[in-house]
Amino acid sequence: MGMMQILPHPHQGLIERKLVMQSDLIITVGDEGPDYYGAISANVAKFETFVARGGTVQYQLATQGDDVTIAGGVLVHFGNLENVNRVLLRGHPIVAGLPELLAGNFANHCYMTQLPAGAHVITETAASRVPTTVEYRVGSGTVIATGMPWEFLYVYGYEAGLMLYQATAYTLTLAHPTWLRTVPSAATVPPGGSVDVAVTFDARGLFGGPYDASIRIASNDPDEAEVVVPAHLDVTGVTDIELSSTALSYGPVFVGGSRLDSLVVTNAGTDRLDVTEVSSSNGDYSVSVGAFSLDPGGQRVVLVTFHPSSVGSIVGALRVRSNDPDEGDLSVSLTGEGLVAPEISVSPGSLSAALLTGQTSTWTGASQSGKAPA
Repeated sequence: MGMMQILPHPHQGLIERKLVMQSDLIITVGDEGPDYYGAISANVAKFETFVARGGTVQYQLATQGDDVTIAGGVLVHFGNLENVNRVLLRGHPIVAGLPELLAGNFANHCYMTQLPAGAHVITETAASRVPTTVEYRVGSGTVIATGMPWEFLYVYGYEAGLMLYQATAYTLTLAHPTWLRTVPSAATVPPGGSVDVAVTFDARGLFGGPYDASIRIASNDPDEAEVVVPAHLDVTGVTDIELSSTALSYGPVFVGGSRLDSLVVTNAGTDRLDVTEVSSSNGDYSVSVGAFSLDPGGQRVVLVTFHPSSVGSIVGALRVRSNDPDEGDLSVSLTGEGLVAPEISVSPGSLSAALLTGQTSTWTGASQSGKAPA
């Protein structure tokens, strides 16, 4: 079986580490904010690699003002909003049974440019005649992209809303496991002959666990038109710890006071990361958490507080131990300086004056004690 991922809120790290390399079909959604589409554009190379290896992406990109760059070098522009779009490929499964003119409020938010050679334009704006739904190939995979608000059109009963259901059903037929490849994809076998098919299992980027798929062999055999061969892959995941810094420097802090800094721990691997110890070698540095676990792509912020108990330079080390196979014991240097806190005193403790209207009186008299300046 393959895996489908719908990206409701694609944090950049999740796209890079967890979603793109772990899926067979990815569907984005429309009417999201700038951060959503910014993350998609920032990771266009990841999407392109995914599609080129045989993956399928269904880009639903009815943005609210954002332009988006997608796999294959296609640019999605916000603009040319029209209330009617026209169907160009009447026989395409995404628009099967729909009228030529599709109404909406609006029928599209975006349109596409820089389409690759061989791209199919499925719908376009009725007046300005720019593409709003397209299909094209990138390497071994397929991209479906639309600037129409399919979700909105579906919820509010527009005829074009059926495209959401039909597009998803269509892309599901295109999706196939990216971890399994067969060569050749077609062949002619002479009577009494045979053809060797090379089957490649590719565990790159996969999480640990079992994977199942089917290799379907279709032919003109009259009584066995299709033969199905099960394929199974067991993947042993690998943890990979990443720290946001190898040193934390706090500078001068008054004795008795404190200053906070943070360290971000990330699991960049493909199996669960177990951090079994986060500890400080010096009691003047304290940590917010001593142990935790992270799923692949997960992050945890560790707060480290410096509260000097003495004057002078204070150094320490933060130890981070985990089940990472080659970085199981990491160290983060800690530096800071303790200062004597200033103390202020005022004498006398109270002031009084007796003045006639129009008169003024001035008194100055503050003093301090302690070795640090006030």
